[in-house]
Amino acid sequence: MTSYRIFCAGPWLDRDQVQAIATKLQAAGHTITSQWVFEHPDLNPDHPDYLELIREQARQDIEDIGKSQVVVYLNSRMSEGKATELGMAMMLVLPILVIGKPANNIYL
Repeated sequence: MTSYRIFCAGPWLDRDQVQAIATKLQAAGHTITSQWVFEHPDLNPDHPDYLELIREQARQDIEDIGKSQVVVYLNSRMSEGKATELGMAMMLVLPILVIGKPANNIYL
């Protein structure tokens, strides 16, 4: 079986669903490049370094997408983050596997 480097995109509020998908993909022998799925903590907007921390997470997502061969996109609800990740994947002409209804994004 071929192993792929996969970025999992989805709404932060549905992170548990994205983690479940990523875990199944890992068990099948794939590498998950999206560090936000397992490593990024919830950030409190009242934290004095909130903007710096959230920007660092965004930079990491950009790097992670660049390392990927495929994107798995959980389209469960509106989300600016996953929409941005979708745009980056489209720009890089990566294959995108969409899970969910296209109603939550005009490009699907």
